[in-house]
Amino acid sequence: MKKQYWMLGLILLFTIGTRLFFAFQSPEFSDDHSYFVLRQVEHISSTGLPLYQDDLSYGGREFVMPVLFYYLLAFFDLFMPLHLAAKIIPNLLIASVAIIIYLISKEITDDVDVSLVTSFVSSFIPVLLAETVNNLSAYTLAIPLMLLCIYFLMLVKKNRRYALYFILSLVALSLTHGLVVILPIGLVIYALILKSEGIKQDKAQLELILFSIVFVLWAVFLTFKKALIAHGAAAITQNIPQALISTSFADFTLASAIYFIGIVPTFQGVYMIYKYIFKERNMELYLIISFCLSVTILLWLNLVPIRLGLILLGAFFTILFSKYYTLLFNYLSKTRIAWITKYYLALIILVLLITSFFPAIVLANNKIMGGFSEEDIEAFTWLGENTPEDAVVLSSLDDGSLIPYFANRKNVIDSEFLLIDNIDARLGDVEILFKTPYETEAIGLLTKYDVDYILLTPRTKAAFGITSLGYTSNEDCFRQVYNNSIQIYQSLCRLEQQ
Repeated sequence: MKKQYWMLGLILLFTIGTRLFFAFQSPEFSDDHSYFVLRQVEHISSTGLPLYQDDLSYGGREFVMPVLFYYLLAFFDLFMPLHLAAKIIPNLLIASVAIIIYLISKEITDDVDVSLVTSFVSSFIPVLLAETVNNLSAYTLAIPLMLLCIYFLMLVKKNRRYALYFILSLVALSLTHGLVVILPIGLVIYALILKSEGIKQDKAQLELILFSIVFVLWAVFLTFKKALIAHGAAAITQNIPQALISTSFADFTLASAIYFIGIVPTFQGVYMIYKYIFKERNMELYLIISFCLSVTILLWLNLVPIRLGLILLGAFFTILFSKYYTLLFNYLSKTRIAWITKYYLALIILVLLITSFFPAIVLANNKIMGGFSEEDIEAFTWLGENTPEDAVVLSSLDDGSLIPYFANRKNVIDSEFLLIDNIDARLGDVEILFKTPYETEAIGLLTKYDVDYILLTPRTKAAFGITSLGYTSNEDCFRQVYNNSIQIYQSLCRLEQQ
């Protein structure tokens, strides 16, 4: 027994060490949402309450959101520097996935060695490592909580006390992230599969499924009521502009999705779904398969961000891999090549290193390299020190949340879309402002959004396929006030309203 705990501890330490190594390769974060989170945490630390009314984002707006993750970081902000806590705590939280998946796999296979291999694989799901190693996201708390809900639901048949743990995890998940809606969908599919297979549903499990449906509907309505009223069905997708949804899905082919999840877990996961849906029966596997199906359906309907969907599929496929591992081992041991079982574990680990671990390291490194640099931060800080307090700054979407955080100035757009009217039109106007060669068209839109300064970063140039702004040659209307790898232009002209 002690050996398995030592091995699990080593896997956890290696996972945390790898994550922190990459996280501290850059002093900053890799996406603008991280700086939205930092603003929320700082506001909680100073006032005790989240920043629900913001005068800077979109020139002034309201936020609706679950806040448990922000309060957790604010707690650590009491006794350690926030920037340090923001690098360490999320990586510690998401590293717990290795322990939870170990426990789930052990429950399914009753095999310690298989569960340890599965635990290691889950730590290095390529998309999971890349999207959480240097991004400050509530995913790092929400994903472990969702897996805990699944684990406790498995155990409730053995001991009814796990029902309380399930409820506590569900409540915490509802206070953390909107992905809580995936849980009742998966549980409903689970109940339907059991019904179709003629398997009697455990009474305690059924009661928890019914409770989760009612509770999640109530919690989501309570948290996102204003968003549901404002956007209707679009609130489900966080009001993400249709152009971004289309682009994100167009950028992912089936091959890239497999690469992001891991080749071995993907193919073996798909095989296990086929095997246990059409040929064999297993209640524990049906629970995992139900969540695979729910996430796949939501991805097909464009109702979850594709990277979140791939992260969840990666976790669920990895759990299914543990059962496949034992089935294949048992099959090989009965064949004429039974001698290969002596090297089975080593071969599996070698294949996983090539197809999951190394791709995860490559993606994580690319994420770090694509993060914000010191030159970026200097430009944003310059805006805060050299522009009027009521200035409005235009940037691309990817830079939006850094303007309020570092410059304390209003932005035109950022990646927090809920409760923003006509977001598709606004995003289209921003694209025009960076791509148009026509001065009159640009000045008209700059007047519409009352823009005082235009921020042109290398990310913006790459995103829009430009090298400069095509309308800034008129120095009477556009004055360059900052020039490094980043350029900042002051907008001096306005169109008069008739």
